[in-house]
Amino acid sequence: MKQSEMLNRLVENALGFLARAIETLETAPKFSVIDFYAAVELFLKARLLREHWSLVATKNPDWPKFVAGDFVSVGFEEACDRLDKVVQSPVPPKARSKFNSVRLHRNRMVHFFHAGEDEHHRVVEDIAIEQLSAWYELHQLLRQQWRDVFEPWQDDIAAIEKQLERHKKYFVAKFDALKPELDKIAANGQAVCNCTWCKFEAAVMSDGGVSGLKEGNCRVCGMANKWLSMECPSCGEEAFVYDGADFSCECGHSLDEQGLAKALDETFVTKDDYFDNPYCHSACNIDPLSRGIGVQN
Repeated sequence: MKQSEMLNRLVENALGFLARAIETLETAPKFSVIDFYAAVELFLKARLLREHWSLVATKNPDWPKFVAGDFVSVGFEEACDRLDKVVQSPVPPKARSKFNSVRLHRNRMVHFFHAGEDEHHRVVEDIAIEQLSAWYELHQLLRQQWRDVFEPWQDDIAAIEKQLERHKKYFVAKFDALKPELDKIAANGQAVCNCTWCKFEAAVMSDGGVSGLKEGNCRVCGMANKWLSMECPSCGEEAFVYDGADFSCECGHSLDEQGLAKALDETFVTKDDYFDNPYCHSACNIDPLSRGIGVQN
């Protein structure tokens, strides 16, 4: 068997596990979690396999044994470490954290899970939201960072994305349950903003430690949000720039990315004085205007 054929089979299995995880969410949530994590781990191993088959084996790689299936494959942490140190294409920290949450959930499900009838809906809701959040990070890897590797399966990846649309109804249920708590937070003077990913007004805002930067975790989907606050050039009121979006104020004034950069700092910055410029220095590090952070179509 050629390495390319092994890669094909590995990816096909990962897609199969994903599809089954989606299909069994409501009828067999325990197995949905198990299958979803299996898919995540297989995609990581597929990226390692594309680099070299020996990276998939945890120790003493032996090609005949590998082809025969007589080997111990790398676990999650080791796979991530090899992607970073050997492949030089690391899993981003946020994605690694989301995948690890699925891994830990999978371990609990395998060893200790038993939900009564009254708990079923809550369990399914939590799993659906966890899977959507993890899929967003996996989708970014498969469609962007590792697109050259997974290009032959882009139609299949798009089909999985469409299948997962059915999970989004659980966002509505969770938001409705959290609405009284969020209203109380807002009434106490803490800003609650629209999440840039799930779009629900459930991200509780706090200062981000850099002038003008605000942060907030969404209480519905758990996604970390960042906003850059600035004075509207037209009306003078405070307005916010969201991840992956242009500036738009309630007064109707809007700016594209170039206009926004000009409004933030009129100073011409060169490579010689880049680090002396506070807005460019901090904004580039926090990357508030990065593209592709919002919901994928």
